[in-house]
Amino acid sequence: MNADALRWLILLARLGLFGYLLAKTFLAGPAVFIPIGVYLALAVVLAVRPPTSGLGAGLLFGLGIFILLGGGICIMALSQMSRQI
Repeated sequence: MNADALRWLILLARLGLFGYLLAKTFLAGPAVFIPIGVYLALAVVLAVRPPTSGLGAGLLFGLGIFILLGGGICIMALSQMSRQI
């Protein structure tokens, strides 16, 4: 991992922590989507720029896989709950 990729990773981690701290305020509802929006905007900007297109595409692929797996787990849990009702 080169130094630029490590800097971006640290920046994303800090933004995630900032979003977590915002979620404890009165903006708990909308504040949940701030880190996701920042992550998505940053990934798109990195994917568009030629020197960082690989990192940006990787971030977008990672987000897509996370959404697919998380959605599958959620659907599985909901289907198991519907049998108990």
